[in-house]
Amino acid sequence: MATKAARIPNMDDPFMIEARAAVVALEFAKDCGFREIVLEGDALSIRKKLQNDDHDLSPLGHIIDEGRLLKGLFSNCSFCHCMRKGNEVAHFLARYGRDRMRDEI
Repeated sequence: MATKAARIPNMDDPFMIEARAAVVALEFAKDCGFREIVLEGDALSIRKKLQNDDHDLSPLGHIIDEGRLLKGLFSNCSFCHCMRKGNEVAHFLARYGRDRMRDEI
């Protein structure tokens, strides 16, 4: 298992940041060689969009499409919604990554 703290520049919208963070997590899991993953997050709408195969016409659509392409690279990729309180480690890493000049693994 591994963790990554990364900056997501030029984004202010929380939903866009959550969507981009999911894509970064999928890329990281792929780079680590994982074949089966569970992606957890507290943004239920982002998890639903990533699971749904309908074309997303929202402003997040291009990010969601990228995430869907990446999830197809895994033999098993599931999404789990957890409440914010149960996602404290992810929020710590998000705050930590926000203040970094470069990604840390």
